[in-house]
Amino acid sequence: MSDEQRMVAEFHRAFDIVIGSLPSIPDVAMCALRVKLLIAVAQCDRHFVATDGDIDVVACGSLGY
Repeated sequence: MSDEQRMVAEFHRAFDIVIGSLPSIPDVAMCALRVKLLIAVAQCDRHFVATDGDIDVVACGSLGY
């Protein structure tokens, strides 16, 4: 197991997230929640750009480029 995989496993244990024996796609409800959270983060980014006028955030998104 790589360091990255160990860190992910530690994260899952710390937050009591199920660790499956094989990679899998979450159920529909979890996928919908993740999409809603991604949209909410994007909306927050746009809000801060509108108030701060930081056009670089709009051009590059929230990916940290």
